[in-house]
Amino acid sequence: MSYFTDMFKSKEEKEEHSNNYVKMIFPLGLEQRDQVSGIVNEIFPNHPEGVVLFNYISAKQYFIENKKGEGLDRAIKQLKKIRPKVKSNQLAMIYALMQSDLSIEDISMYPRLEELKSLSEQYMELFD
Repeated sequence: MSYFTDMFKSKEEKEEHSNNYVKMIFPLGLEQRDQVSGIVNEIFPNHPEGVVLFNYISAKQYFIENKKGEGLDRAIKQLKKIRPKVKSNQLAMIYALMQSDLSIEDISMYPRLEELKSLSEQYMELFD
C-alpha cells in the first residue's frame, strides 16, 4: 500500500488494513507475536528487538504472499539485511523459526532454541 493511497483512507479503513496484516503475519494473535519476539531475542541477544523483528516480519510476508520462487528469494534477502551483520548460522536459525512459525497450530508447539539449531542445519546453504 502506498503513502498516497493511505492518505485518502478513513481511520477505520486504515485500522482494518492493519488488523488484517497482523492476522496474516500472526494468525494466532498477539500471543504468537510475543512468542516469536522472545525467540528472536534469544537468537539475536545483541541486536535491538525491533530491528530484527521488522526484518523477520518482512521476510515472512514475502514468503506468505508467494510461497515459492521469488517469495523465497525475497525472504532470504530480507533476512540478510539484518544489521549489524549476523552469522550464517543465526540467519539459518531465524529462517527455521519462520518455517516452524508458518506451520504452528498452537503456541505451545514452538521449538526451543536447541531444536531450532538442529532444524537450521538444513537451511545453512541458503545463507553461505
